[in-house]
Amino acid sequence: MPFYATKQKSLEKSSAFAKRLLDNSPALTEFQYREQAEKLLTATIDRFPELFLKKGNAFPLYEALQHLFTDLPADYENDKDLTDDTAHFWYLFLREHFPKETTAMKRRKISMDYWLDFDDFAGSFDWDDPSF
Repeated sequence: MPFYATKQKSLEKSSAFAKRLLDNSPALTEFQYREQAEKLLTATIDRFPELFLKKGNAFPLYEALQHLFTDLPADYENDKDLTDDTAHFWYLFLREHFPKETTAMKRRKISMDYWLDFDDFAGSFDWDDPSF
């Protein structure tokens, strides 16, 4: 799993921090719904700054964003395909605390194939799972 630090710089605004976090991942830098992802991440930073630990890894958060925007099976909340419990936490956390925003993402679903072009997300799905 790649490591992307979640440390916010001194005096860095949450919108700039969100942009910088998304810029770490090539898949999210070029992402067609980047603006929506950036708004959700900014709102998350504003409401829950304590979740962005100095030595934390943002990759599980990126993976949760990936799954929120991807066309996945309907029972995905019981997710066994996220790489770890932290990614699953972020996925459920964002759905619970930002229901309006995450519901709007359902209308912006993209194919899982999009993520395969990027090294940081290539291993995020279990392609042997028959539900895919």
